[in-house]
Amino acid sequence: MDITLPASHLSGHTIAPSSKSALHRALICASLSDTPTKIRAVGTLCEDVLATIDCLRLLGCEILVENSEALGNKKTFCLSVSPIVADKKEAILDCKDSGATLRFLLPVACALYERVTVKGSDSLAKRPIRHLIDTLAANGVVFESQTLPIKTSSILESFEFRIEGNISSQYVSGLMYTLFAKRHIGSNAHESLEIVSGISSRSYLDMTCEMFDPFGIKATVEQNRVVLSYGKFVSPGLVKAEGCWSSAGIWFAASLLGNDITVEGLNPRSLQPDKNIASLANKIASASDKISIECDDIIDAIPVLAVFAGCRGNAPVEFVRTERLATKESNRIKQIGLLLAKLGIEYKIGEDTFTVYPANDAHTPKQAVIDCANDHRIVMAASLASCAPRFVKQNTLFILRGADCVAKSYPDFFEDIAAMRVAGA
Repeated sequence: MDITLPASHLSGHTIAPSSKSALHRALICASLSDTPTKIRAVGTLCEDVLATIDCLRLLGCEILVENSEALGNKKTFCLSVSPIVADKKEAILDCKDSGATLRFLLPVACALYERVTVKGSDSLAKRPIRHLIDTLAANGVVFESQTLPIKTSSILESFEFRIEGNISSQYVSGLMYTLFAKRHIGSNAHESLEIVSGISSRSYLDMTCEMFDPFGIKATVEQNRVVLSYGKFVSPGLVKAEGCWSSAGIWFAASLLGNDITVEGLNPRSLQPDKNIASLANKIASASDKISIECDDIIDAIPVLAVFAGCRGNAPVEFVRTERLATKESNRIKQIGLLLAKLGIEYKIGEDTFTVYPANDAHTPKQAVIDCANDHRIVMAASLASCAPRFVKQNTLFILRGADCVAKSYPDFFEDIAAMRVAGA
């Protein structure tokens, strides 16, 4: 679906939707717990979380979605999650376009079922998974196919995992859940989890450890090993999913572009790495000389920050350690460059770097047709430009091709923009 977005000043407030990262983790912990758990959340369920819900159901978990009372301009809902009962020999899962669902649940499924088939979108098929498959194969899983659709013909025989952590922290989190799948089915096999080659996006692994706490398990990463306290997950009865700093990041950036936006429902002590978007945007806006920003822990925030750097920055901004951008929903290095070019913003791609230069108002287009490349982060970055003063002054018309992919993480995104545009008219 295409969205036509006239450049406009925004004014108003919104409530951050629940973090999809928190919801993935809460759902999986609840599914491997001893008794049912309720999970409270805000906003519309995004496509990635729906993929995890569907896959957990196919693994033998009963999940009911109950609507609750409205909270300001947002819906709320409660997920009622009963523990997995693996009463079949085969599981067939469709992860849709969700990398987290694939990396979290492939190893869990291999611990519970003799035969597993995992499907997904063409885009998901291009994303890294080989190192996780190699680790599972080293522990007894026989893979008939190692690319989507992935097919296995034997269950996990051992739980002594060794995984490279510098590709994706989701590999490590997935194996942590798998140790509890082992405990859930009562296996007495020895377990261990060793991380080699460092950890990318360490904050997301810290979020996994944090989610274990309400389920009665202490989890830590000590040097290169994950240490888990003894015992199974015990349901806390109720878990509240915190607000999403990643989704809210665009509103903080928009505020620094001169829009009047307030956001509620965020935890200031959150471990979510995108909590740093506001401070990084401030750093960009106040810099008088070239600055560098390390990308590894905030990889999803880079599209928005790159557009912000072009629209608000006074000096070049060099993003470093950008290599992983190429393996997200799209090749984001390429797509950010195409987006900036459409916006009349200069950039330079280097070896594992991406530099954005302050925009020249003379190059501001009257119309920008953006191919969103089936990438929700590109949608948000393009939308940020639509409320930048230089585009509002030019009355630029933005046409976002395939903008409905924003539902992957933030289904209410364009509703929130429309509400704030009306308020600021």
